[in-house]
Amino acid sequence: MLPAMFSIRTIPLNMSHIILNEMKKSPCILVKNVVHLGYKRKEVFIMAKAEFIRARVEESLKVNTELLFSRLGLTMTDAITLFLTQCQLQQGLPFEVKIPNEETKRALNDAHAGVNMTSYANTDELFKELGI
Repeated sequence: MLPAMFSIRTIPLNMSHIILNEMKKSPCILVKNVVHLGYKRKEVFIMAKAEFIRARVEESLKVNTELLFSRLGLTMTDAITLFLTQCQLQQGLPFEVKIPNEETKRALNDAHAGVNMTSYANTDELFKELGI
């Protein structure tokens, strides 16, 4: 017996585009091929979105990321769902997180303070200095 938050859809095998469209709407799990009314079909469990996540973030972070996601055709909910799905698939964060070493900490502190910095008029000047 499935929890109430799940629904079952039986979809013909030759209609896989329906499965892809359903996956865009909500997470689903393809279970198995079945024979339904004499036709080969796939049985799909679709989980309804029923949980809420609340988080406090800086207003500028929220506004800027909403604009970015909008350009990508995503809502904040879509982006959070993508992130959580990737965490689940990767069994951890979907990107590397490191504690900066001492040299990196000094460089970050210097950059924030505006000290020990070098300025260049353009990229050509920078590349010349770096020998590139």
